Amino acid sequence: LDEGGAGTNSVRGPNASNVWTIGSAPLPAGNDRGTLVIAGSGLISFKDIESIVGGTNADNFIFDGPYRLTGTTAIDGNGGTNILTGATGQTNFFDLTLSATDNEGDMTINGSITTSFIDVQKVVGAGTASNNTLQGRITSNTFLIDNTDKGDLNSSTLIFENVGNLTG
Repeated sequence: LDEGGAGTNSVRGPNASNVWTIGSAPLPAGNDRGTLVIAGSGLISFKDIESIVGGTNADNFIFDGPYRLTGTTAIDGNGGTNILTGATGQTNFFDLTLSATDNEGDMTINGSITTSFIDVQKVVGAGTASNNTLQGRITSNTFLIDNTDKGDLNSSTLIFENVGNLTG
């Protein structure tokens, strides 16, 4: 168990294919906690950690309920092809409005639980597609829809999947 103390704490993943789960473990479930599974190496649990930084390979960040990381930049993909997946059974809003690029923004669960992210190349809505929304930046946006609830934003800079609502 990697446990943060007072102040702002972060965990950096190794340069491997990592799967991060936010919220459910270690018990009890809540904010600023989760697990990291490193390909071929096992499981690390963390709590009282406000931000996480992926390795330079692919990282998958999955929300396991209506929880968040409270750091200023709570999720940093840090290179590779990184995926951010919303919480199943919740309303997920991927917001790029105030971002400088299509690969950073905020994800809000149920209208009030917000986690910031940078260096994410794909967002995946969880559960029912109609519960998931992608809001583009305040600029000209082009959404290419190449399948049901799936496509890319601004010529593949951000891929989206299982997102039923798009707002420019």
